[in-house]
Amino acid sequence: MADKSSNASKKSFKNIDDTQSYVHHLVWLDKNIENYTNQQKLNQWHELDDNIKLFSHEEECINYIQKQNDKNTESYIIFIISDSCSEQVIPKIHNCLCILAIFILTTNSENCQILNYPKIRATCLDTSDLFNRIRHCIYRDEASIGFSLLNKQDSTDAEPISLETKSNEQYPIRNLQEDQARFLWFYKCHNFMIELEDDDRQAKEEMISYFRIKYNKDKRILKPIDEFEKESLQDNAKNAIWWYSHNTIMFRSMNEALVSGHISTIYSYRYIIKLLCRQLKTLHKEYKKSISNNRLHLYRGQRLKLSLILLISNHINDLISLNSFVSTTLEEDVAKKFCLGRSKNNDEAVIFEIDIDLNSEQNIPFADIRDVSRYPEEEEILISIGSVFRIISVNFDEEKELYRIHLTLSQHEQLIVNKYIEQTFATEIDSDDQSILFGKLLFDMGEFEFAIKYFENRIRCLSDHNNHYRPTYLNNTGVCYNQIGDKDRALKYYKKASDIYKETKNQRGLGACYHNIASYYYDKGDYDTALRWALKALNERQQYQLEKASTLDLLGCIHLAQRDAEAARNNLQEALRIRVKYLSQLNTNHPDIGISYFNLGKLDSKLSSLIDAQNNYSRAEQIFRHNYPKTHPLITEVTQCLEQIKRQL
Repeated sequence: MADKSSNASKKSFKNIDDTQSYVHHLVWLDKNIENYTNQQKLNQWHELDDNIKLFSHEEECINYIQKQNDKNTESYIIFIISDSCSEQVIPKIHNCLCILAIFILTTNSENCQILNYPKIRATCLDTSDLFNRIRHCIYRDEASIGFSLLNKQDSTDAEPISLETKSNEQYPIRNLQEDQARFLWFYKCHNFMIELEDDDRQAKEEMISYFRIKYNKDKRILKPIDEFEKESLQDNAKNAIWWYSHNTIMFRSMNEALVSGHISTIYSYRYIIKLLCRQLKTLHKEYKKSISNNRLHLYRGQRLKLSLILLISNHINDLISLNSFVSTTLEEDVAKKFCLGRSKNNDEAVIFEIDIDLNSEQNIPFADIRDVSRYPEEEEILISIGSVFRIISVNFDEEKELYRIHLTLSQHEQLIVNKYIEQTFATEIDSDDQSILFGKLLFDMGEFEFAIKYFENRIRCLSDHNNHYRPTYLNNTGVCYNQIGDKDRALKYYKKASDIYKETKNQRGLGACYHNIASYYYDKGDYDTALRWALKALNERQQYQLEKASTLDLLGCIHLAQRDAEAARNNLQEALRIRVKYLSQLNTNHPDIGISYFNLGKLDSKLSSLIDAQNNYSRAEQIFRHNYPKTHPLITEVTQCLEQIKRQL
């Protein structure tokens, strides 16, 4: 085995097509082919390949495959053959690079046991099983797992990875040097979605309705969805992994959503995501008890572009996340079946080798799903979403002519932003309610419009007499409307929430509403009214130190707007003192500390203390980048302030 760096450089990777898609072509050889391919049956097979080729003569079929191989076309052949022809034909075509997989149709599987070729995927006893297995094969070959590189965990100053991609395409490796926060926000969102047990029925109805609208004219696609809908919630939960291995459109679409990273789209699939995660979590406990070894060594076969392999090789010892459910196997020969075939546009065969230390506590469930999978012979170990791995090595195996990428399962605690995500919700009002925390996550991710939709939907689902969570939903909806600029509507929500908090004598909630009303008048430029509401909020928040700090910070901004610099500095510095005292032991990069530095930067800028302003803005920017996605408004705003200061210096 040679180190990849000495081999990959010999390969050209100019004019790389950034997509990872392939064309699958079905070729079927059977002496009695007419028995399987009347027009009605062909309609089903055309779902997989409109240009399926049918042969009843061996030589004619072999010649066709060899010509396809010589043409070096961009298609992969899935070869179907009857057992009566298999012994004579398979040896002649097996090594053709265009052959991706071979399926044998037989009436007696014992007849095929002597055939030992790597590309033979399955022996099928009927055409229904054959069709499902080929569809499964195509899906597994097309499915891409999204990657996120998480490098230089102790630094926010490293150069970002440069990727040349087309703006309208998904890229399987995303740069999270500056944006590791977004990965962990998504991971936490997944966790909260799993815990939202009270909306299972509604989540299922929403998902089914979505598919019916999208595929209303395609009965073949809707058939498994109809079957899934008829099952009870309990049966859906029990059969989640079976449905996953069946590869219906539900799970293919779910995987695309997870790779895309669009949280609103992912939320539409929350029902099946929940079911899979819950079942995997249950199986994980049983699986760990059944393993005698202390270390698990897994394999995953996949084709990747050479440019992506090179990129991964430049990040040895860094972290990489796989942004979907990850199918692996205990057997390398099984994994190889998923990366064999002709190279297209510099895509290369890759075997991921994944080591898991079973002695360490794992925050990502994984389990052997053979007993609940539709295809137990794949010996699949399924790893749940949000997995993070450390890159150990990238080598080129000269003998096997494939790349080996060695990974070890790591913990999220190694990511800086995890400190904030884990700790920030402990001080929230109603922090025990997952539905409220999920909405706050959406807000912190900058998904304001989706957060509004989410909170308003939760309000509609409450009973008329449920005033426990209603005011929190109302207040949070107002905050989101404020962020998108609809401030008058935000005020209406604040006042509705404050009325309920008054009625229920909730001092803490009332303080939050008064604070937000003060912010409304501050944004409107009515500083006297803003000051009155802020002082009312401060009075309600005296015993809640961190919330008191937030209102002191607002008072500082109000005094600054009133040109009272001394009062502004006193309030802003007191807010910073409280935040550092209560937050720095938990997380020195807590974003609330960043807010204090940001507002002190504004004060210094107003007073023309440009060096002090630059220092405070820089500290705020560093903290925000540790905690928020790079598209977050706070990062945009502080970056603009720094640029303005630089122009003035």
